[in-house]
Amino acid sequence: MDSPDIGMKTEHRELLRRLKSQICKDLDAKKAVSEMTHLFSEEDEQWITHQSLTFPEKANRFMDTLLRKGPTAFQQFVKVCEKIHPHIAKKIIEESTLDDVVDGGLQRLEINDSDPLCDSSLRDLAQGIGSEFETLGTYLGISHVNIQKIKGDNPYNTENQIYNMLIKWRNTCPSSEDKVDRLASALKKSGRTDLAETLRDH
Repeated sequence: MDSPDIGMKTEHRELLRRLKSQICKDLDAKKAVSEMTHLFSEEDEQWITHQSLTFPEKANRFMDTLLRKGPTAFQQFVKVCEKIHPHIAKKIIEESTLDDVVDGGLQRLEINDSDPLCDSSLRDLAQGIGSEFETLGTYLGISHVNIQKIKGDNPYNTENQIYNMLIKWRNTCPSSEDKVDRLASALKKSGRTDLAETLRDH
């Protein structure tokens, strides 16, 4: 599904290369690929999401592959980020001076930073949680197997382990449940009353 004759615009490619390290810190490559099956081949998907890879390695492979795609890949990626990682889309837009990003409608993207469970808020929360995060995960209903998988996908990076655990919980929690109350309660049970109160006051 590559476009050998017409590739991504140089200015788009350079912008993504400049932001690559920041994007890869949070990008869920597996989810991104699943949202862009029209752009990525089965071979691409297998290479990017290979089970032996860590979370950051998958993100790096995703970005490397994306940069080789055609002229519409950039806009498609930003739109997917609007859906699954709004803060990444916001970062790309903020860093861009390109007319087709700033004037193409994407600037109207509204990021609800006041939402205590948005990506950026959960990243901030992850920075304040320490070794108690496995206990927190248990109180949130995340199985030991899933916690170990998250740790294996993010070796030597506790913050990313916590962040991805919180994202997984938020995305699988029933819509009918009061997620803020559930998370605050789990934090309190884990001995982090301070973070629970901060979350409720957000």
